[in-house]
Amino acid sequence: MLKRFAVLLVASFLVIGLLAACGGSKSNSSSSGDSSSANQTLEMTEMKFTPNTMTVKAGSKVTIKLENKGTVTHNFSIDNVDGNKVSKNVDAGKSDTVSFTAPTSPGTLTFYCDQPGHEAAGMKGTITVQ
Repeated sequence: MLKRFAVLLVASFLVIGLLAACGGSKSNSSSSGDSSSANQTLEMTEMKFTPNTMTVKAGSKVTIKLENKGTVTHNFSIDNVDGNKVSKNVDAGKSDTVSFTAPTSPGTLTFYCDQPGHEAAGMKGTITVQ
């Protein structure tokens, strides 16, 4: 009986060790991907984007999850992404995504909420294209 318990205990530690090693490896891969990834989450509340700065790679596909945690409709807009306006309305308490391809040249894009008075009240931010 004691022998069986010891074998079971050792086997359990081996399984836990293998799972931890696999989980750690996956986590590290994901973390390094996130730092250069174009997938981001942007929270919208009254007159504020959080975060209000982002960095993306030139020419990358950018997907931003928009979470409106405010009490009114907010909007994510960029006027000139390779000659096109990118814009998405999100009702209060809702989430949505917006996707676009970052310009191929480094620079800075300004995003803002185009609801009346929101940008003037400070609801804007920047995306640095590297």
